[in-house]
Amino acid sequence: MFPTFRQPLERTGYLKSVHVALWIGLGGTAYMLGNLSLAGVLPAKDFGRLALFQAILGVSVGLAPLGLDSLVVRRELLFSPGNLWRASLAGALTALVAAAVAASAFELTPWAIGLVAAAVLAASGARMCAAAEQARVRLGRSQLLAQIPSLSFGVGGILLASLGVEDWHWGATALAVGYLFAAIVGLALARFAAFKREVARAPAFPDRHAYSKAMAFVGILASVLLLQQIERLVIPARLGLEDLATFALVATIVGSPYRVLQGGIGYALMPRLRAEVTRAGRSRLVRWEMRLATILGVGGGLVLTILARPVIRAFYGDKYSVSLALVVAIALVGVVRVFYAVAAATVSAIGDRRGLRRFNGLGWLAVALAAGGALLLSGYGLVGVVAGAALGWLVRLAAAVALARSSLMSGGEGDSGLMAAPTPAD
Repeated sequence: MFPTFRQPLERTGYLKSVHVALWIGLGGTAYMLGNLSLAGVLPAKDFGRLALFQAILGVSVGLAPLGLDSLVVRRELLFSPGNLWRASLAGALTALVAAAVAASAFELTPWAIGLVAAAVLAASGARMCAAAEQARVRLGRSQLLAQIPSLSFGVGGILLASLGVEDWHWGATALAVGYLFAAIVGLALARFAAFKREVARAPAFPDRHAYSKAMAFVGILASVLLLQQIERLVIPARLGLEDLATFALVATIVGSPYRVLQGGIGYALMPRLRAEVTRAGRSRLVRWEMRLATILGVGGGLVLTILARPVIRAFYGDKYSVSLALVVAIALVGVVRVFYAVAAATVSAIGDRRGLRRFNGLGWLAVALAAGGALLLSGYGLVGVVAGAALGWLVRLAAAVALARSSLMSGGEGDSGLMAAPTPAD
């Protein structure tokens, strides 16, 4: 049975995940078109290098503010100029570490290393501004900031492909510049005083407990970002850049829709759970999201599995050799990731510090299993790498479901009424 909608605002709340998924879909579609365009014009090895650059950036930019953005979303930290500067300092530190790793572990060119550092620094401010809008449930503005880099890459990729540019660094530049645009737009939209009026009792400065919780969020986010990119980090070392290019192409076509749905569910569910003060209301929200994940995840997987290989053959001929087993494996991992999004958003929204620490530890166990599984099964090619990485997703899903159920049963954080309900505006 689907839930009965008793009030217009409640109905609007249930549609938030689909609404946000559409916003993320815009950016995801642009990102996908950029990759698909460049996959045709770039040599396979260079497209693999671009995929590796995207993987490094995908991990680094998410960690840029070192968890301060998560505290803003949870309404446990004030969005203020001072905290924005703190996030920028955190972003500078993250940028230095990311650039060092890109140079030493992956031997990227100086041009690419500079792009990594600049994008991470800009992303720290953009993510703080987006977090403030998300906390106020102004998801349209928040998603505008979040999707600008994808839109920049999509437009840039299509333009570069139409001009026949075969240097992958220009595609990387189009993506990195998008984070700078996002930071500029975010600062233009920033309304510190308005956020302060709408947040009840949020501290102006992060204290010891806030930093502890922020570090827990950093650990959780770092592990899931690594898990998302584990195949792209293992494949170049064990199978080569051409196989990475093949994986990136299939992941773009089959995996991208799941990332859109995963992002839409997690992005919209977290602030709604924080705004809901009753145990029954929170349980109802989670049940609805699970049903949505089942319908869209399984149904979408069947469609993608049928269409993926014919589409690749039609547009790329024999340039990329794609097996049905690889398509099915990536689709199955996508379904698991959608279910994980619901459980993880629940833990992040209402989990206490003890639950977050457990989630953090189990997340890193999942990363270790994924990396070990991918390396161990890489002898079976791309399908083996994907299957090995799937072990990590299954462990992470089991941990998230267990902790989410515990948080829902105990009532979770936020029941004390210290939080002002966010405005249900977009």
